Amino acid sequence: MRIFEWLPQSAALQPQNPARKAREVSGPEFSPPQPNNQIQDFPVLIEFVQRLSNGFDGYFQDLILKAKVFSIFELLLCDFTCSKRVREHVSLAIEALVNFNRNVFVGLVLMGPTIQALINMNSSCSIRVLCSLINLIRSPLIDEIHSKGQIPEIITFLSFNDLSIQVAAMDCICQIAYFGRREVIEEMIKQGVIDKLMELQRSINTTDQNPDDDSPFSSWVSRFAVQVEVGEGLSSREKMEIKLEILKRVKEASVSEAETATIVAEVFNTTLENCNSCICNATDMLVKECKGNKTAIIWFDRCTVRYSNRSFYSTLDTYPAHAQYTIHAYDQEEVFAKILNRTIKKTIAMLSASNYGIQNATVFNNKKLYTLVQCLPDLSTEDCRACLNIVVYGNVVRGVEPSGLLHSIPFPLGGSVLNPSCNIRFEIYPFYGDPIPTYGAPESICPSQGRDPEETRSSSEILSPCKSYFSTFSEVN
Repeated sequence: MRIFEWLPQSAALQPQNPARKAREVSGPEFSPPQPNNQIQDFPVLIEFVQRLSNGFDGYFQDLILKAKVFSIFELLLCDFTCSKRVREHVSLAIEALVNFNRNVFVGLVLMGPTIQALINMNSSCSIRVLCSLINLIRSPLIDEIHSKGQIPEIITFLSFNDLSIQVAAMDCICQIAYFGRREVIEEMIKQGVIDKLMELQRSINTTDQNPDDDSPFSSWVSRFAVQVEVGEGLSSREKMEIKLEILKRVKEASVSEAETATIVAEVFNTTLENCNSCICNATDMLVKECKGNKTAIIWFDRCTVRYSNRSFYSTLDTYPAHAQYTIHAYDQEEVFAKILNRTIKKTIAMLSASNYGIQNATVFNNKKLYTLVQCLPDLSTEDCRACLNIVVYGNVVRGVEPSGLLHSIPFPLGGSVLNPSCNIRFEIYPFYGDPIPTYGAPESICPSQGRDPEETRSSSEILSPCKSYFSTFSEVN
């Protein structure tokens, strides 16, 4: 059955070397197509994927829609009389279609049987395609997976004896942890994802493998925790609560105090790898959201990345700024505001040599107020205090007059204010336990500017990881 006979028979679409193209498109897992009555469609599927990779083409899309290609792919994907190899190539073609035009094909993925068929295929290729679709579609697809009860099926892949399936499943779980909402993360924990990850980590010591070797299962619990913490789906408070739940599950599932101590340390410890992961995620976001701009900044959970066409080292800069607050109705608002004012003043006055400070105070109903202030370490103490006072009390900055933290109405119970040089955070729950203060979902600000080829070129150079300016906030003891 040749489903692509409708394709234009141009020389550009004819496969010159199907075996070589199969390796290029499918990766090392796939062997070159072998002649039989089902594998004969491999070259056609491969050339179709390569045609889609050339970029959007309205005429080509019209042909795809007119021929109902996506529906044909779904039928093949769900037809278990077809060989797994054919269905794997079909899954790659579906992924290519979503990449080709998300606006058209995302809805078809969400409404159809594609996701369940990928899960039922039980192959590393199908799981990798699912992982890619999650990365492309994000929350809408994760919500759909959750609503259909497919989270447990994905976690089950961790129990397979096939290492490639286990690794692909972990990548998929991490994508869900990064983009998923609270109810999704809680469902994963409820279904035993922490227990299973610990079991896999523990298996390193029960095999002949040297524990110091680079095992594929090393630090999987902390990897999951990091994805939750730097992800986009949770608020700051939710991230803290989920982390505490992860630690609780670790303690319950541990077989020894030594194992508990090791994994807890991994979860809380900000390693160079985690820092690099944050920088990569932040840089990717800047590339997508601020491409072509001469200056941009992004605040992430574990790091800040900034670039500019002018030097800003040791320079006080309070623009642009971002604030987020927790607003709840409560009594004694005026009393709380006075206590916060006094506590923040004290925190600013007691800055450490590294330009950060913490304080807490008792407020109403025996609740504690926790405050943290921090500046970039290259700022002078004088500039640091000036920056923090602008955040707290407001000031005219480039023609924009922010009201200042202490002039907010209604007065918030918690929140944070960020600018390029300093930040303040206060909450009525402890957040000092984080190795790095968290500020919720990433926020990026790209000043509107004209763009030209030279500007785009210089921006991409500045965005390379070795040239990104970043600041990871110090651990608070």
